[in-house]
Amino acid sequence: MRMEGSLAYFTRALPPVMAVAAVGYGLNALIFIAMARWLEPANFGNLKVAASAMLIVSLAVGLGGSRAAGRFLPERLAGSPRAAAYLHFFGRTIVILSLLAAAGIWSLTLAYYDTLPDDIHGHHPVCFVVLLVPVWAGLDLLSQTFMATRRPVLAALPARFVFPVLGLTMIYAAHLSDWYLSDVMFVILLSGAGLTTLAVFAAYLAVLERAPLETPPDAEPGAATGPRAWLLLSLPMMGTGLVVALVAEAPLFALVFEEDKADVGLYAAAITLCQAFLIIVTCQRQIYGPALADALAQGRRSATRLQAHAQRQALMMAAPLLAILILADGPLLDLFGDGFNRAREAVWIVAAALALQAVTALCPRWLDYGGHARLVLATELVAAAVMVAASLAAAQQFGLLGAASVFAAVVVGRSVFLAVMAYRKLGVPMVALVPERI
Repeated sequence: MRMEGSLAYFTRALPPVMAVAAVGYGLNALIFIAMARWLEPANFGNLKVAASAMLIVSLAVGLGGSRAAGRFLPERLAGSPRAAAYLHFFGRTIVILSLLAAAGIWSLTLAYYDTLPDDIHGHHPVCFVVLLVPVWAGLDLLSQTFMATRRPVLAALPARFVFPVLGLTMIYAAHLSDWYLSDVMFVILLSGAGLTTLAVFAAYLAVLERAPLETPPDAEPGAATGPRAWLLLSLPMMGTGLVVALVAEAPLFALVFEEDKADVGLYAAAITLCQAFLIIVTCQRQIYGPALADALAQGRRSATRLQAHAQRQALMMAAPLLAILILADGPLLDLFGDGFNRAREAVWIVAAALALQAVTALCPRWLDYGGHARLVLATELVAAAVMVAASLAAAQQFGLLGAASVFAAVVVGRSVFLAVMAYRKLGVPMVALVPERI
């Protein structure tokens, strides 16, 4: 596709995808708000820790198949042996590794039994969140499959809209039926909602393609096929995703060891609000990701034009969002319940860092597709090591604000470094907002 056509496609595709993602974010935030209002603060914090653990494990069991889908899946799946083999391989991998992860978590639980206060189930919610691991990994792979086939709105619908709508519906139905909404019950209800969403959209994809995804004996000629070729790209991308997730969640995990357990819930509320910036990051990478390799192949001018287009759109969304979080932080935190206003400063610190990350969101992907995935992984490993060590120290010494400050410093440092490397290695400018400079 010519660059002019690509830019027109991105201009058309990003707003509806962002709209769906924004609504989905709001629905997910409502789920966490419901949890905060109906659970004890300690259990709300534990449930947020379990959700973070689920995210990390779901990335691991997927082996990066969703992240590499844009590179290997064709725009039309029907009749494509490569597409059939790819989806079958990563689908089986998700199921098998999820079962192994569940067995490992339950073995550790039985070995180190620790009952939560006021929890009628007697187990930490992380033991039950394993139900969501294969579901979330499957939704991620399904969404990226829709994205690879140029169906961006459909790609955003399963995980970002339909799943939270079903989850909220089931939660409020259980509440109206006078069920006891414990932390574990939240996990079970959301697992049912996620499984239903996955089944419906997987069936819909099969209908759209009008061809069964059966793996034939021969692969398409001239295409990179087979698990070895896929894993050579997907595993570094998966590793990077795991480290990025660890960087994002390390302060929350560090606060678990702090004396004031309420800080875990306060930080969880602040992060829930600031995660709106991650919509910009995720949608940009999903929309622009499949075109980065072609832009690099066409030369520096094409890459610069694509970077400028992406950065302008990111800035137009990140700047108003930052203003809203700073000016309306009090009323937004009040939604979580009494006492959450203590997290206002944490919201300011984290929001400023994530706004910068949103504007440089494509830099890691440029490096990935430009042959420097190991550099990205090494950078993320260093960032994760610093984040873990500094978070443990700062959380113990300074509590909530210490953890938020460490998070912001690492995010800013990592974003700036990767932007510099994208420029030095590939010639992609760090700032390309003004068209006249291209």
